[in-house]
Amino acid sequence: MQTNIFIERTMRFCASLLIAFFSATGVFAAVGSDTLREVVAESRRPNHSVSLSSTSPSESVSAVAMKRLGLRGVSDVLRLMGGISVRDYGGLGGMKTVSVRGLSPHHTAVLLDGLPVSNSQAGQIDLSRFATYNMESLRLHIGGPSRILAPALLGAYSGSVAMESRSEGCEAVVEYGSWNTLSADFSSPWASVLYNHTDGDYPFTLSNGQHSSRLHRDHGRVDALQAALPSFLRWTSGPSCSFSLRSSLQGYYSHRELPGSVVYYTNEGTEQLWDLNLSARTRLEGMISEKWSLVAGLQYNYGWNKYFDAALVTDGSDGTSRYRQNEYYLTAGLAYRPLRSLSLALVHDGQWSSLRTNLTGGEQPDRWISWNALRVRYRTSRLNIEGELLATVHRLRETSGLHASPSASCRWTPSLAASVQPWATQSFFVRASWRKSFRLPSFNDLYYYRLGNHDLRPEQATETNVGLTWGHESETWKTELTADFYFNRVTDKIVAFPTTFAWRMTNFGRVDILGLDLGGNVAWRSEQVSFNAVFHISCQDARDRTDSEDSFLATPSAIPYTPAVTGNASLSCVMPWVSVGWTLNWMGRRYSNVIESDRYRLDPFAEHGFSLSRVFYLKGVELIPQASLLNAFDSHFEIVQYYPMPGRHWRLGLTARF
Repeated sequence: MQTNIFIERTMRFCASLLIAFFSATGVFAAVGSDTLREVVAESRRPNHSVSLSSTSPSESVSAVAMKRLGLRGVSDVLRLMGGISVRDYGGLGGMKTVSVRGLSPHHTAVLLDGLPVSNSQAGQIDLSRFATYNMESLRLHIGGPSRILAPALLGAYSGSVAMESRSEGCEAVVEYGSWNTLSADFSSPWASVLYNHTDGDYPFTLSNGQHSSRLHRDHGRVDALQAALPSFLRWTSGPSCSFSLRSSLQGYYSHRELPGSVVYYTNEGTEQLWDLNLSARTRLEGMISEKWSLVAGLQYNYGWNKYFDAALVTDGSDGTSRYRQNEYYLTAGLAYRPLRSLSLALVHDGQWSSLRTNLTGGEQPDRWISWNALRVRYRTSRLNIEGELLATVHRLRETSGLHASPSASCRWTPSLAASVQPWATQSFFVRASWRKSFRLPSFNDLYYYRLGNHDLRPEQATETNVGLTWGHESETWKTELTADFYFNRVTDKIVAFPTTFAWRMTNFGRVDILGLDLGGNVAWRSEQVSFNAVFHISCQDARDRTDSEDSFLATPSAIPYTPAVTGNASLSCVMPWVSVGWTLNWMGRRYSNVIESDRYRLDPFAEHGFSLSRVFYLKGVELIPQASLLNAFDSHFEIVQYYPMPGRHWRLGLTARF
């Protein structure tokens, strides 16, 4: 009976949505052939592309594909890519991080317009603050740097997420959705402003044995304001001399109520977080001649946050912690091409960062890091070989506190990768790569109150990848298939480990990660209709092998939050009268603890999303109304245990381009 009621209500909702959507077409009945020509032209733009000849897995998603699928957050886009997992701490208002192939989020770099986004305090980037409204494209690269003049620090990371801002056109977007969620954005080549708000009080189902209860999420309000003043210049001097300069001033402020974990029907949050971030950046890139090219960049970042926990308020404490960060970053690189197929590059990065806090007895650290990369690339029509040697010099100084003393270290990390096309007539490539990477302990790892350990060593990883790629393209069809087998070994892993009295950060054990990533992209287009389908499947076995023999025949404990199988799929269809998008994310069974018991088990789930949109024109302005139904089948699941995700919800939006 309940199933029939659910189906009936869902059909009524969809019917009402379709009627309202298509009845609006009467207002803009004069679209005519201009709209058809625009739809056809837009359908031929690349939406989701894979680099077949790359020595490491690399794929990108365009702004057109993001809009068709109704993807508004960077984390939503990344969920549709392969080889990574997105950790979501409670849906709306919760922190979102991305990890590559079973490694911690600290091994993933985030770039904005070619320069890194950093957070020395946490060591990982919260992706919830980045939206796709003003974005031209988003690229995921697993492995070393994808470009020879990329920042030198990328050689120390296992993967990177690169976001590229739009530099042309003006756009205004207004969206409203479930739980009083509002987004308003205006972007142009000279200024952009984005405001987000949500009450975050979404319903969820709490299961306790054979009983279940329907509750509402508490303490999930979010208000965020983001503004930027960008500039982009490009000039040419002669046939082989050209430069581009991209600069921006950016500001971000947010006030978030942090939803607490849901344990034994307790759903009360006591924590709040205020964030303020100001940054200035500029990046110059160009070719001096046919053989010489250069890149240079500067960046300053100021971060301030205040954390309040009502549960910590006592007679001697107001429950408030304040942190202030200052970061200066520079990059400079020079590339030389002595032969048509051979390129050499030397890239230097430097970063100075400091952390100050109001905590009594807390350390006030300063850190200087220098990355120096020597890169070699040999590329012909059928062979691509890349090599890098990275030297990282690190110096840490504690200006106060119990451990005020300087420390320094130097670490070398090599990498080698190759891709070959066996047959000239077939778009079939074989690729292989081997590299070492590491991550320095964050300030939180070193100095967090009662948890930090200033004697931590860097976490090290050795990564091996062997893959196959194949593609075929005709006038109407395009097909791309990829398969990558990888093995990662992590030593000196930084984890929180229980001691006699409290938890403490420590270097612990060895982790072996064995996996297989499969992906595919199929596109078809005609004069009036086009569609694009993408899928990814990842199989992974990640085990702690500290106390086991060097053999996969042993059965050591699994790493928390590493499902054996995950997958995603998306489908977009563009027609003259409407564009339709569908997304699917599914994740297999996993555990939140090294103990694989029912208490820590997280059940498999599948999440579907649908979107409808259409392009209209009114007095030279391009209007795109869109309706999205997210988690359409109301799946109840948790990505991080005790933090329930939103059920079925909707979003309506209107985009104006001029």
